[in-house]
Amino acid sequence: MNQFQFTGRVYKDIDTHYTPDGKMVANFKVSISNGKKLDGGWKPSLWVKVNAWERLAERLNTELGDGDQVFVSGKLDNREYEHEGVKRQSLECTARDVFKLVKGAPATSSEPDESELPFRG
Repeated sequence: MNQFQFTGRVYKDIDTHYTPDGKMVANFKVSISNGKKLDGGWKPSLWVKVNAWERLAERLNTELGDGDQVFVSGKLDNREYEHEGVKRQSLECTARDVFKLVKGAPATSSEPDESELPFRG
């Protein structure tokens, strides 16, 4: 089973488009900071490309933006490609669930209302 879960910050606004058969796709990058210091600076962040489909894409398009902290759960893939003659790799996640994390939000034990439910595909 391929289950990948992580938290990070959305980088730039979400890019959305439609496939030829009319399905909406949302693409965005998430920066995962490991918080470790190296000699004189911070260790670089890990970047994950995230794509979401259909209903999840529609919700994310209106709810998320640059700098938002998120929890993402989905399927992880390692994509290899070539750019200007150099072979490269990137981590990509096809999202199943995305939660927007709100700093200072109180924990609740009661049933959430519709606006508090996680984004689901």
